[in-house]
Amino acid sequence: MRPTSLFAVFCFLIRTQAFVLENGWIGSSSRFGKISKPLALQPTNVCPSTSQDEVLYRCNKLGQSSIEEIEQILDESSDGAGSLRSSIIDQVFPMMLSLCRSESTDAAVRVDKLLNRLEMEMNAGNENVALTNKHYTIAIVAWGKAGNADAPERAEMIMERLKRQGESSPGLKPTRVTYNALMNANAKLDNHERITALLDEMENKDIYPATIDFNVLLSVYGRLGRPRDAEQIVQGMIDRSQQLSLGQQCYPDLYSYNMLLNAWSRSSESNRGKRAEDIINYLCDHSECSFSPDKNTYLAAVSALVHSGEKNVIQRVERLVNKAKSTGIDSDVFLESQLLDAYASCSSPGSASKAEAHLNALQAKGIANTVSFNTVLKAWKASNDPNSQKRAEILLGRMKELGFVNTISYSTLISTYAKKGNVDSAERADAMLSEMSAMGLAPNVWTLNSVMSAWVRCRQIRRAENILDRMEQGVYAGRGEDSRTGTVAPNVVSYTTLMNGWAKSKDPKSFEKTGDVFRRMVQAYNDGNTLAQPNLFSFVTLIDSLVRSKTKRAAEKAESVLFEMYEDYKDGNLDAKPNAKLVSIVIECWQKSRENDSGERAEALLNWLIDINEVENDEELMPNEFTFTSTISAWGKTRKFGKAARARSILSKMIKMHQNGVIKAKPNVHAYTAVINSCAYCENDLLEKRDALQIAVKTYKELVASEHAKPNQVTFATLLTALRNLMPAGEKRAAAAKTVFQHCADAGLVTELVLKRLQSTLSADQLVDIVGGNAISSHGTVNTANLPESWTKNTVYERR
Repeated sequence: MRPTSLFAVFCFLIRTQAFVLENGWIGSSSRFGKISKPLALQPTNVCPSTSQDEVLYRCNKLGQSSIEEIEQILDESSDGAGSLRSSIIDQVFPMMLSLCRSESTDAAVRVDKLLNRLEMEMNAGNENVALTNKHYTIAIVAWGKAGNADAPERAEMIMERLKRQGESSPGLKPTRVTYNALMNANAKLDNHERITALLDEMENKDIYPATIDFNVLLSVYGRLGRPRDAEQIVQGMIDRSQQLSLGQQCYPDLYSYNMLLNAWSRSSESNRGKRAEDIINYLCDHSECSFSPDKNTYLAAVSALVHSGEKNVIQRVERLVNKAKSTGIDSDVFLESQLLDAYASCSSPGSASKAEAHLNALQAKGIANTVSFNTVLKAWKASNDPNSQKRAEILLGRMKELGFVNTISYSTLISTYAKKGNVDSAERADAMLSEMSAMGLAPNVWTLNSVMSAWVRCRQIRRAENILDRMEQGVYAGRGEDSRTGTVAPNVVSYTTLMNGWAKSKDPKSFEKTGDVFRRMVQAYNDGNTLAQPNLFSFVTLIDSLVRSKTKRAAEKAESVLFEMYEDYKDGNLDAKPNAKLVSIVIECWQKSRENDSGERAEALLNWLIDINEVENDEELMPNEFTFTSTISAWGKTRKFGKAARARSILSKMIKMHQNGVIKAKPNVHAYTAVINSCAYCENDLLEKRDALQIAVKTYKELVASEHAKPNQVTFATLLTALRNLMPAGEKRAAAAKTVFQHCADAGLVTELVLKRLQSTLSADQLVDIVGGNAISSHGTVNTANLPESWTKNTVYERR
């Protein structure tokens, strides 16, 4: 007779293994809801050679010692492949189930080994072995639960073994359950592309994916914050159910919609709050949904709304929370905290006071906790109320009395002081750090970074550096970031904060000191502090300090840092990936350097960016308007023959790349004007001037006819300068200047700058002929008050 605990063992297996003996699988649960069990699946036996009761009984009896004993027999059988006894073989499947339960790499390896031995036995002709897809599915599940980086690959290998066995044994082939297990293994690493391919493969094999299968992909999109992809999956599930008459088999369930809302809440889409509200309304208003939103549905929707940056967020969150309560969902600290978060995320006047009032109501209900209080502290931190610091300190006092204070509480309050930017606030932040230690609360790296930021903001850089020194020395003990020492080690933000302080300081050696901190960070990373790996902001700060230094060869050094940064990114540091904006800053550094080869170096850097964008196909590395304009301007600042033609060639390249769809940047007025400026200041040579004038006129005419841009006041002033510098004085120059000025007046863009350039281009009589005698003052200058108002109507110029 079986032991009385058999039923408990059965329930335990169902719960932990995610397997139902009737069909081989049940979905897992999470805080977003339970995955529905697929319909229309035929019952199958778990083990071909034993009854279900026997499987359960053996699972109950199998202890660690018997598992190791049987594994030893399988590994070291003296009988050789093909001769294992049925009494041993019958134990293998229950043993695989038991091992799978431990969710470790070691267990997955052992399950894999057991499966391999069964394959050897079957291939050797052992009639006692009858492998089914369940054996392979268990092995795939084991690797999926292992969770290590190569687990999906090992699970894929199991699937390939099953397919190979199926070539000689038609009964051995993947089922929907097998595919689901493999998808879950890939989901651990968010491999949505492979999961999509597996769903397509199921379709091609006439294995219709069920809701539970699509939900695996939705869970990945939810974690990654990809709502558009999730929307397509949900809509596809609805369409499939209707087109294939599958009923509820693949129709979205509550988990599906919760994952969709989770994707919206984690995305940066501008309309995510509105879309979350629409989904909630759809679930509430459509009768075809056999379920209603639960607390997790509302939590995800409110989260999307809180961080959306849309209008009237607080009122809309309040409506959602009240709607949840009206449907019978209990008000708890998590849902109420979302409302507090809405207050904290809103910078409107009075939002922090509203947050504290709501906190008081929660406290009266007895459901306020540390998270609630910390959220209100965050609201006071974001508030522009002049008494925000005082109100935050009073709130912290309440938290101390209630025992709700923790490291996050102090870190938030310290951040409140840090943003003030004065010495008194920095002193108070430092004092709060000491108070934490007195209370036995260990600061974390973010606490210390906030104190550093407080000192940097009030330009007390040495005080900030003292904190970094102490972090490097391991002074701050407790639950730290450095698992090697148990102390709080500096991270990349710590070093970058100090770098930023030195870079923006007035210290004559600011660049050298910024570079010293950068080298300390690199050394810390090389010594094993992985959190100190330089990122984009670190490199940007270093380059910014070079640009500010205006030292000789600053542009060359900045370029060297940029290339080093890109190599670091290619070596695997994804946080060090440069972008087009940073490359543009280095190009601008070349433009301002006035080095003899600045034009060539800037253009080479532009071409480098174009090349790597072609390789990476990354929008962040796509040259933009600023990149091209800075390169054109770099040529304009040189003293080289042919610079006008080189500047024009860059504009032509920009136009062609935009027309071909290679870049999104449209040739704008600044790029055209920069070319005209390059022409205006070409070298003093007759042929050079002739060519430059032709380029300037051609560029201006293209700008006038362009669909993307029109001349502005700077364009007209620059073109007048080009006419003055490139044409000899006389009637032709006067006629050309008159035409340009008339265009400027018609556009309502006449400014003092335009008038000064016009006056320098013409003789006194020619000037009177264009603007009229009444506009000329007794000093010979143009009196703008006497100009027609239509000439200046589109400028920010103030009429005197």
